[in-house]
Amino acid sequence: MQTVSAKIFSLIAMLLFFATVGLRLFMLLFDLSGFTVTIFYCLLSAAVAATAYNALRVKSYSQAFNFKSHFHFDIMSYIGALGFFIDFVNRCVGIYNSIESTEYQSRLYFIVQCVACTAAFLSSLYLVAVGISFNDLNYDFRQLKVFRFMPLLWSIALILLVMQDAVSFESNVDEILKQILLVCGVCFFYRFASETLAQDNESAGRATVLFGRLYSYIAAVYFIDRLMLLFSQKTAVSDFDGIFSVSALLICTFVFFFERNIVANEN
Repeated sequence: MQTVSAKIFSLIAMLLFFATVGLRLFMLLFDLSGFTVTIFYCLLSAAVAATAYNALRVKSYSQAFNFKSHFHFDIMSYIGALGFFIDFVNRCVGIYNSIESTEYQSRLYFIVQCVACTAAFLSSLYLVAVGISFNDLNYDFRQLKVFRFMPLLWSIALILLVMQDAVSFESNVDEILKQILLVCGVCFFYRFASETLAQDNESAGRATVLFGRLYSYIAAVYFIDRLMLLFSQKTAVSDFDGIFSVSALLICTFVFFFERNIVANEN
C-alpha cells in the first residue's frame, strides 16, 4: 500500500505532466517557440525527476507477476496486444507503399522496418499469451523463452529507425517526445524480459516500476500531442506517427496496469 508521501509525489508528477500537456497546447494554439520550448522541456524533466524519485524511494516491491491481479490484467494484456497488432499493420502498409513508390531511404532502413514489423506481430502474440496466463493459472507465458525478447527487439528497431532522421529540439517537439518514449520502451521491455527470468516470489526491480511508469505517462503525453496536432490541422488522420501514437497508448495501457499491479502489492 502506498504511503501518504508516495501519493503526494505521485500527484506532483501527474500535475507536472498535465502542465506539460497544457503548455504544449498553448504552444500549438499560438505557434510559440524559443523560450517556451525551453520551459516545456524543463516541465517534462521535472515530471520525469518526480516520477523517478517516487519510484526509486521504495526499498522493495512485490513480485512482478502476481497472477491473482485485481486489475483484470488479462484484458489489459489483450489491449496491449491490439496496440502491437495495429503497429504491425501500420508498418506493413508503410513497407508496401515504400516498395510501390521505391522511396524507402536505404536497404538498411528497409531491413530494420521489416524487423520492427515482425517483432510487432510476435509481440502481439506474446501479450495474448500473457493475458491467457492471468486468466488460466495452469498456463505460464514465461515458458515462451524466445518471445520474451520480441517487445524489446521492437523497441530497439524503432529507435534505430528514428535515429536516421535529423530532428530539432525547438521545431520537432513531437519527434523528441517520440524518441524519449522509445528510450523508455527499451528500458521497460528489457526489465520486463528480465522479470520473466526471476525466481517466484522474488521482488520486482525498482527500475521496472520506474520505466513502466515513465513509459505510460510519456505515451499518454505523446498521444495527446499527436491529437492536438490533428485538431490544429497540422497533420492528417492517416499520418504514420499519429497511428503509432494510438499503438503506443494501447501498449501503455498494458504497461501501466502491470506497474500498478506491482505497486498495489507493495512490500
